[in-house]
Amino acid sequence: MKKMKRLSIFLLLGVLIFSLFFSACGTEIPHNENPNAYQPTQDAYEDNMVNVCIKPEYSEVNKPWYAEDFNLKGIKIEKIVDRKYREDPSAYPPVSSNWSQVLELTLSKHSKKNVINAIHQIEVLDFVEWAIPEYIYSHSDTYVPNDTNYSLQ
Repeated sequence: MKKMKRLSIFLLLGVLIFSLFFSACGTEIPHNENPNAYQPTQDAYEDNMVNVCIKPEYSEVNKPWYAEDFNLKGIKIEKIVDRKYREDPSAYPPVSSNWSQVLELTLSKHSKKNVINAIHQIEVLDFVEWAIPEYIYSHSDTYVPNDTNYSLQ
């Protein structure tokens, strides 16, 4: 009986430590009052674009968003594109309650510092889930798969 109790306590402590560790390792971009303090780990991103996820309670299919909605100080938004725009919303099933709009904001000034500054201003807005740069993904022409049967495909 004592062994079972000790084992239960040991397992409970393990689960508690595990959950505390992973809750402390969130994936959000840290907010800092100084836009110069945050530097993304990957420098490969567009110098005038920000992707913004709108919280579900503020999202609607094809809901228009305007630069004034973001009220950025010292930053001009040139264009906003709804990345989940639906040409014919009736052709799709209804969206779930956790569905979110994702917007692509094009800034008029080309500057990576400007992008980071915009992210810091956007991420604190009540209706915003997250804001990130438009990362540039590329592949290497010299990549060789480690699959020994690759040439047979």
